[in-house]
Amino acid sequence: MKKILVLLLIVILPMASIAEPKSKAEDVINLNIRHSINGGEFLPKETLSLSTKKLKNNPSSLLKLIRNSLSNHLHTLPVQIDTTLELSDKFPTISIKTKVDENSNGISDVTMPKYQIANDKILINWKNLSSHLTFTGNFINLKADTSFNGIKITEKDKLLISLDKLDVHSTFDAKFKPIKLSVNLPSFNAQEDKNKLNLQSLMANFDIKKLASGLEIGNLAIQLRHIDFTENDVKTGLKNLRLITDIQEQDNVINFNLKTMVDKVNLPADIATGLEDITQTLDISLANLDTASLLALQNKFHSLQNNPMVMIIMLGELMEVAPKLLAKSPEIQMHQLLLQTSKGKLQGNLTIGLDGKKAKSLAVPVLLNSLYAEATVNISKKLLKQAMINQFQQSPNKTDAKVAAEEQINSYLEKKVLVEVEDNYQLIASFKDGKLIVNEQEMPLPLP
Repeated sequence: MKKILVLLLIVILPMASIAEPKSKAEDVINLNIRHSINGGEFLPKETLSLSTKKLKNNPSSLLKLIRNSLSNHLHTLPVQIDTTLELSDKFPTISIKTKVDENSNGISDVTMPKYQIANDKILINWKNLSSHLTFTGNFINLKADTSFNGIKITEKDKLLISLDKLDVHSTFDAKFKPIKLSVNLPSFNAQEDKNKLNLQSLMANFDIKKLASGLEIGNLAIQLRHIDFTENDVKTGLKNLRLITDIQEQDNVINFNLKTMVDKVNLPADIATGLEDITQTLDISLANLDTASLLALQNKFHSLQNNPMVMIIMLGELMEVAPKLLAKSPEIQMHQLLLQTSKGKLQGNLTIGLDGKKAKSLAVPVLLNSLYAEATVNISKKLLKQAMINQFQQSPNKTDAKVAAEEQINSYLEKKVLVEVEDNYQLIASFKDGKLIVNEQEMPLPLP
């Protein structure tokens, strides 16, 4: 139960920093906790104090405080514990009812009722939150089903954030790390000045597992019905996004695959003029990533989570393991790119890799010699022309965009960067041993 409380409070307590004024010295969270054992009178109140800075840098510090408070009440089983948590006078009391049987199997039901907080500028309307948790001895099978009925934040009657409902189903390992997470978010809206975000029907599943090597990997599946952004009156968005990742280990290397599909993409008018009904499909993978090197990077990152120099240190760590990564011949492949528009479609595939037998050092000439690539792109003539017209229309130079686009395409055809294949333009390119071949002819490097 101690760990359960920590999980929920880490989610809830940051709300206090939104509504509560800053203290004179530093932000401090005061938590008043009381327990009733087996229906008896509530024991005397305890006040636990923790700085928000410490909580942010080390969430386990909250665990230690609550563990110390509860440890004296969990020795005799079965037991029923009623707990109340008070954050401040402005927040409602959080109630927790816990039952643990003689075999250390337990359930906890947590409720936080609706409330409202206001200051001179911000009004927070918090709807109720409830969570049902189950666990076994030593918390080796902790699961939580949490339902949050929404929140609305306004500033002088102007909507800033609106979330109608959120359901989260979680499974945790013995060390209190989430290993499975399922999220259902029906609606979310946010606004700041002229910038707006509108999200509808998000469902996400995240599954983490530890390989025999010790490397932790996670697979993600997302379905999103609709999202759009408005920034400085420029609107972009998409409908019906599906995203799936698949990470597998084979022969001491990791292979990562990502698939995305979008039924409709809405781009800014200055970019997508004349290109309606845009759909997109992408299948991309990373292959031959050395497992031992990834594990070293992961372990290093975990040890540096609170270090402000984490990015610089990780860059040095990457340089240290780079020779082992290169030795496995890492490769990226775009198996399929399909962009369908009212002016036709773009299709392509791409492979870029490094030959581990040649990549003996990080020197640029050595890496270039070990680099290889292959690409095939087919694009509708109408689509390329419209895309280039849109590009020239954004140019600061006053020119006839249609004429400029036709001249540019003709230049590509003359140089055989593009060739005509029925109603499409095609590019087939390869790079190996320092030579670039485009449509069966060698191109000088660097490109003009």
